[in-house]
Amino acid sequence: MLNFSNKYILITGASSGLGRALSIELDGYGANLVLTGRNELELQNTLASLTGKNHVIFSHDLNEISQLPILLEKIFLNKLTYDGFVHCAGVHTFLPINLLKIDDISTAFHVNVYAPFLIIKEFSRKNNFNPNASIVLISSVMASLGSSSLSVYSSSKAAQLGLVKSLAVELAKKKIRVNSISASLLESKILDKVKTKTSKDSFHEIENKHLLGLGSYDDVIPSIVHLLSDKGSWITGSNMIVDGGYSSW
Repeated sequence: MLNFSNKYILITGASSGLGRALSIELDGYGANLVLTGRNELELQNTLASLTGKNHVIFSHDLNEISQLPILLEKIFLNKLTYDGFVHCAGVHTFLPINLLKIDDISTAFHVNVYAPFLIIKEFSRKNNFNPNASIVLISSVMASLGSSSLSVYSSSKAAQLGLVKSLAVELAKKKIRVNSISASLLESKILDKVKTKTSKDSFHEIENKHLLGLGSYDDVIPSIVHLLSDKGSWITGSNMIVDGGYSSW
């Protein structure tokens, strides 16, 4: 059985969705968690669902990029040395280009790109990480596939893949592994949003392209845990596709 005892893992987007589900999973493996999310109440609910006693939470909206140094100071204030970082926070922008506003673009890139970039910058400083630390960015198959109304989302997720490739090379000398996971549609609030903004026929087509059916958090979490664990110690610079066969079309 996997054992994360005495390991510290930082997770963004832990106030709901995949971030919360991953927190519960890692708590079961004995990990010590530092959790961030923009909703204080929901972050408290995540904490209440965990059994470990050494978890810490910090509420912060990653779109407020100018305030990110305040969050980073809190995360690294106690001189913790981290074994892992998972960027689950994300913004799913579903708008045709003629309706996009500059705030839509900046918000997506703040949360999906700038925030993990700056967090990793601090994470990788001397004395902030342990040897063989692992960083995992939750990307999307839409980073390399085209779809109407997803230009901002797709381009921000594609930027994550470029970040992974370059940082894997740069941080290898520090014994930090950097990988991403490209998931497709999961049973989530994002899925509910897609349902409301597409016709029944269009959504049925999307559903049928998932050869193994639409996914759940439980379908993605094992891959994240593997990359965080010692079992993934020879994996870096990789983008793991976990999409139920969607990208096979």
